[in-house]
Amino acid sequence: MQSNRAVVSAVVGLLSAAHAAGQVGRVSLFTLPDDVPGISGPYTFSLAQEFVTVNNNGRVAFWSGLIHPAGGATQYGLFVMGGGIPLTNVVDTNADVVTTEFGVDDVLTLVPSAELRDDNSLRFRANLDTPYPAADGNDSKHVELEWDGSGIPAVTLRRVQDIYAPGTPVAAWHETSLGPDGAPVWVYDRDSHTVLPTTNDGRVGEVFATHDSPAITNGQTLPGVSNPRIRFPGRPIAGDSGSVAFTADLDLGSGPDPEVVIFGRPGEGYGPLFDPREPATAFPGAPSGVRVANTWVLGIAANDSVRVRAAFVDEVTGEYVGSGIWSFRSDGSPVVPILVEGEAAPGLAPGNIVFDAYRATPRKMINSSHWRVTVFVQDVSSGDQRRVIYDIGPDDSVIPFFDTADAIQTPGVPGGPYTIFFTDNNMFDKVVWMPDGRFVARSDIRSAQTPLGKSAVSYVDESGTARTLAVQNELFDFEPTSVGGEREISWAKLHDVSSEGKAVFEVLAVGDERTTIVVVDLNAPLCPADANNDGVLTPADFNAWILAFNTNAPECDQNNDDACTPADFNAWIANFNAGC
Repeated sequence: MQSNRAVVSAVVGLLSAAHAAGQVGRVSLFTLPDDVPGISGPYTFSLAQEFVTVNNNGRVAFWSGLIHPAGGATQYGLFVMGGGIPLTNVVDTNADVVTTEFGVDDVLTLVPSAELRDDNSLRFRANLDTPYPAADGNDSKHVELEWDGSGIPAVTLRRVQDIYAPGTPVAAWHETSLGPDGAPVWVYDRDSHTVLPTTNDGRVGEVFATHDSPAITNGQTLPGVSNPRIRFPGRPIAGDSGSVAFTADLDLGSGPDPEVVIFGRPGEGYGPLFDPREPATAFPGAPSGVRVANTWVLGIAANDSVRVRAAFVDEVTGEYVGSGIWSFRSDGSPVVPILVEGEAAPGLAPGNIVFDAYRATPRKMINSSHWRVTVFVQDVSSGDQRRVIYDIGPDDSVIPFFDTADAIQTPGVPGGPYTIFFTDNNMFDKVVWMPDGRFVARSDIRSAQTPLGKSAVSYVDESGTARTLAVQNELFDFEPTSVGGEREISWAKLHDVSSEGKAVFEVLAVGDERTTIVVVDLNAPLCPADANNDGVLTPADFNAWILAFNTNAPECDQNNDDACTPADFNAWIANFNAGC
């Protein structure tokens, strides 16, 4: 048998010195076909899907419009693919798909959302149009359905999602707050502006707050305000202990309706976090001579402190003055300012101030202990503005996590280093977070050589380092090569990221008329040829690949076919030549 040393020498002779861009993660793909399975007629998929969601097995589900060449009304369908099954039609919205307690011949109109779980089952919501109106005269019912995840469509009605206050239907899934056991503890109906506590069977309890009704039904009153009435209560947010907070307009009977944040725990009662008649006094560091124009509950931390965003207007002119984020401590200790407009941006060089906290985007992190918010920051001397994502700890400490001014890793993309820039004051068109704080975003990137910029899908890891998954006008490796090979990207659209790092987005190659759905495993090696994972490519990686081949280790699979075969030998050579 030839020694490994001799094999390495022979292989090294096949390796070129050029190291271009390497793969970023392991990529699977599905190019949408012209024919639509399970639906009669010559339909084709519309170009951009309404949504695509992915689970940790790499299976995707998407809700898509279907186009008939003869024109007419657009049809819709819900489809799944990957994870061991071909493209499968789950629901044909033009078919009679379900019989319910309301009658037969019911037809679904899909709502573009779904939960694709790791057991590959699919739960989704829909409007059910029935020819048998209910007693209240409503012939459109909200339902929740289940698909068992097998290759054979078998959709069953899970339960009717209408829940009732006395005589009032409520579309529960519009806004739902889940408790620590995952059960809905509060629901908010955006149509009737009603906040309702629920029981485990999905039925509601006593109305807590609703438009033009008493705000608190357990006898509590707001300080100094008789018969308080709430207008348009916002979506309630539940803490891990079952505590709840939400924002609402308070009708005092005259003058502007101030906004108040109501907080409480089950069995302990509910009340306001600050006096709505003098709201600015509750926010240390807020400008003087202002009133609160807008508040929003960002979330409830593990210690039940409530993080609130507030914006202020001049109490005389009504003009916008500033904004910020504060932490209201549940133990009664003083309110803590976290990020206040006009003050120094924590952790950044002198001269950087918080420019705008009003458009803060919150995310709850691991065990409710850490939160991430994004704010605008401005360099006073240059006037440049950018977004900074801050990590807020359980003690209200504030540490920069990601700064859009930092360089983004774009290996193989000429013209760098790149940074993210703004389009219409947006850092990202879409940001999808994972539970551990990593996120993927559709972004715009530019450099001194490319002032007009390029669109990209970017990934920020747990250390706050950003790299790109797909960049406009650059080559993208459409795996397997039999489907597309390397093609130039026209645009990419981000959809979803699973909890363990499967990202799904659409890519349109230049010259194509239909998109490709791409799944990227963010946990896969950035450089597949680096078989010994030492961060560099050397002939030692071939020895490591041989060992992986002999032991069927993950590093063996170089062509992303989920198998360890002799074909991976040529793939390893190609990956080595591609570089990292």
